[in-house]
Amino acid sequence: MSRYYYRQRKKAIRVAAAIAKIKARDEEILAALKEVLAHKERYISDEELYLKEIPYCGCGTVRGRAFFPAGTMLECWENCPEFTLPDGFKIIKWGGGFSFSAGSGFNPETGEIRDYRYDPSFPKWYNLWDASLPYREKALGILRKHKPIPEEPYNALYIHGLGSGANSGTCSLFASYFSQYEWHCPEVNEDPEESEAIIRKYIESLHPKMIVGTSMGGLYTLYSDAPDAVKVVVNPTVGIEHVLRRIGYGKHKFFCEREDGRTEYELNETVVRKFTTYKSTHQIRPGTKNLAVFSSNDDLAGKVESLKNARTLKEAGFTVIWSDKFGRRLKWTVARKIPQWLKML
Repeated sequence: MSRYYYRQRKKAIRVAAAIAKIKARDEEILAALKEVLAHKERYISDEELYLKEIPYCGCGTVRGRAFFPAGTMLECWENCPEFTLPDGFKIIKWGGGFSFSAGSGFNPETGEIRDYRYDPSFPKWYNLWDASLPYREKALGILRKHKPIPEEPYNALYIHGLGSGANSGTCSLFASYFSQYEWHCPEVNEDPEESEAIIRKYIESLHPKMIVGTSMGGLYTLYSDAPDAVKVVVNPTVGIEHVLRRIGYGKHKFFCEREDGRTEYELNETVVRKFTTYKSTHQIRPGTKNLAVFSSNDDLAGKVESLKNARTLKEAGFTVIWSDKFGRRLKWTVARKIPQWLKML
């Protein structure tokens, strides 16, 4: 038989296996959802049941019992209109960050599960994230009751990226994987000198034992004066001038609600020059442990720029790890591995 025949046969086998995997996934989700709906009141009132995880459900950026367990999902269905789609389906999973996959919905009446591709009618991930915040915080509070932490826990800082703010969900993501720390999120901006002053105040008052920064926040983390802290940077924009020009000059909206009330920021040549001056007057300051995580699929920085940044950090004493499991924005599947990588240092 021809090679074409064998190729088509292998393709058919792969498609059949993928369909079987999706069916098995849906059956597992349905079994869990039926159990939750059958004992709805108990799942909301009982702390242990509240934290029970429903397989494959939650947010594409942050998934886990600390943030979107059964109790949180039920309360979002009841109290957040954003979680009910026009066709009556309840949202059980949604894409995070810059994902173009909308998510999945569940019809409690028919028991049907439906996957949604990108559609303008599907709620934006950040609206769902903001709406579910009180119930994710409730779940985190319950979880901390059952996870003993020191009476005076060490402090840690998360420094967000461009277009984000102090309410960034990524801070909660790290709080779940590093629950031994008390996490704080300074609200920085596109002015490097001003942001440096804000971060310095946090360091001087809190004496953090860990500082994590993503994207622009990764750049600020590299230059922060905290020799007693573990430093973790994810896709740090060492060549930020290149990234800012790729984003484009003009006004851009923030991805989350900021504490300073700003709704948009502006990029122009003046901002680029500020970063050029900032970088020329600062140097990378290592911490007690130094880890840099880069994505091989970072479409904003690009492969050439990412390789250049990784080489710079390696020369500065950082351990560099590459992953193809995320793009520009960090995903929980990668974040959960960071504690293991740090133990290896």
